[in-house]
Amino acid sequence: RILPLSFGKVSAVLFATVSIGNIPVSYSNTIKASLPIFSVFFSRIILGQRYSALIYSSLLIIISGVVISSFTELLFDLSGLISALISTMSTALLSVFAKKAMLDNNVHYLKMLYYMSLSSLCLTTPLLDFFTMPAVS
Repeated sequence: RILPLSFGKVSAVLFATVSIGNIPVSYSNTIKASLPIFSVFFSRIILGQRYSALIYSSLLIIISGVVISSFTELLFDLSGLISALISTMSTALLSVFAKKAMLDNNVHYLKMLYYMSLSSLCLTTPLLDFFTMPAVS
């Protein structure tokens, strides 16, 4: 049950790295500020959690900020935007599924973090080797 969470963690980090390679870090972090939007959305769908109208209205402020930032960003790049959004959605999904796994399996969050980090390392190491291998001529 930890392995899918680890894939989510690796995905979030990988797409965040791609995003900061294409857009300024400040813009990437502004996009990642939309995390509560995705967290509320996925919590509602997956966990069935309901939120107050005040929570939903506060999400509109976040959406407005990200939209304004996107329209005014001088170094806008669509692939950077999409990568940052995928990273943010992966992080939100990871949070929701981790909460569900902890509740369903009665696992302490530090134990889950330990196993998720260990398996994420195992998943990331081959990627590192693949992308940093010198070219064979």
